[in-house]
Amino acid sequence: MTVLVPHWLTVGSALVATRRICVRLLRGTCGADSVLPSPSLTSSLRRTRQLTIFAIAALILQHSAVAQSFSYRVEITGPEPVAKQLRANLDIERWSHHADVTEGQFEQLFHSAPDQIREILATDGYFSPELDAALEPGTTPIARFAIRPGEPTRIEKIDFKVVGAVAQDPEGPARIEEASRTLAIKVGDIFRQANWTATKDAAVHSLARLRYPTARIVSSRVQVDPVARTADVALEIDSGTPFVFGGLRVVGLQRYPKQIVENLNPIRRGDVYDEDVLIKFQRRLLATGYFATAIVTTRVEGRNSGRTPVVVSVVEAASQHVEVGIGVSTDRGPRGQLDYRDNNLFNRAWKLSAGLYVDRLSQSVSTGLQFPRMENGWHYGLEAKFKNEDIQGQRITSWSTTGLHTYTTEEYESSQALQFLTERSALNDGTSDNRQALFLNQSWTWNGLDDLINPRRGYLANLQLGGASASLLSTRSFGRVYGRINYL
Repeated sequence: MTVLVPHWLTVGSALVATRRICVRLLRGTCGADSVLPSPSLTSSLRRTRQLTIFAIAALILQHSAVAQSFSYRVEITGPEPVAKQLRANLDIERWSHHADVTEGQFEQLFHSAPDQIREILATDGYFSPELDAALEPGTTPIARFAIRPGEPTRIEKIDFKVVGAVAQDPEGPARIEEASRTLAIKVGDIFRQANWTATKDAAVHSLARLRYPTARIVSSRVQVDPVARTADVALEIDSGTPFVFGGLRVVGLQRYPKQIVENLNPIRRGDVYDEDVLIKFQRRLLATGYFATAIVTTRVEGRNSGRTPVVVSVVEAASQHVEVGIGVSTDRGPRGQLDYRDNNLFNRAWKLSAGLYVDRLSQSVSTGLQFPRMENGWHYGLEAKFKNEDIQGQRITSWSTTGLHTYTTEEYESSQALQFLTERSALNDGTSDNRQALFLNQSWTWNGLDDLINPRRGYLANLQLGGASASLLSTRSFGRVYGRINYL
């Protein structure tokens, strides 16, 4: 590591010291025993002091100008991929763009550069490079480095082992095979440190994500033959003890009861440890709107305990939210919108939403109430809407009330809705039409996407069945079938 001291630190210290000298000279207190001088001597001393001050200041300014004006260039020749890697990581190259590097610091950087070049090249499999370093003096010195990396070192042998309890697991062979498939290297590849590090991390994670959270590296070894330019790598992983989930611990709740978190928990005591389930739990918590942040972790209490509690840390979001919007359009003129949301109505975690929209041609009001999810996964909701439109001599007034019963998971949703809708249409000539319906609808949604946030493949399907009967508060009978499927 090269430690660089900015030149301004030295110059700054000199300036402070000079200021003290100048002050003492002007005051005439340079000696401990001062004698009152004669007038002619006083005039001579004054001129001497002034000349001394000017000389010191000139020296400091000259030193500062020389330090600030120093610059140098770096030239690296060799195969372009190698040269590009060095330009991005070599200290002497990065510091060449700084204006406060001194000549002494440049010399330190130049002398340490060869060792750093060898270290950088070794991470890409070049363990025996040939290197020429030359310094061309001048007003702008040039540091030249000629690189001949030679042939890269290639992996000749991979020794991968997994030990521990997974060896006695009925699913052990499949888990070990899964871990071996995560290896980012294979025989014949150029040895690169980045790939080796990724290999170790991926192999450990493949075991730690399911059942074995304490999986760890027991030994990691790379043996390089610089003459043959080959490398033998060895990795041994201990799976550790299989773990199951324990109890639930919740931290950070203030307004909401613990039951809110418990009813969203997909984990049951005794379930096999699964990292994906922890992520699912965390997404459920954030989707409620109750929490600004939610972190779901485990606390492994000893490598051999076999049980880990689930720890949920939350920060509650503001329970009330108001949005106001105004605008104007050529068709409908001025418009305004007001939305209000309260996630903790009556301090019972009931979610209230209300909205108002007004423009020159239409006005609407809506409100909804959603109750917290129950332990069995279902939740209830209520909705009410009113809308009035007056467009080109036709006035339409409608209102509806809806009751919802919904079961939701990440992979599946089932919802039943019962809605009463009434609509009145009237023309300026007095003609009117009144309609109403009591509509029952069942909806199913299946989510087969591989990732909820960034899906790459899978499907999303929805099916709805509904209808109304003239004998049950409806103007006429009708049925409705709707289906849709999307593939990736």
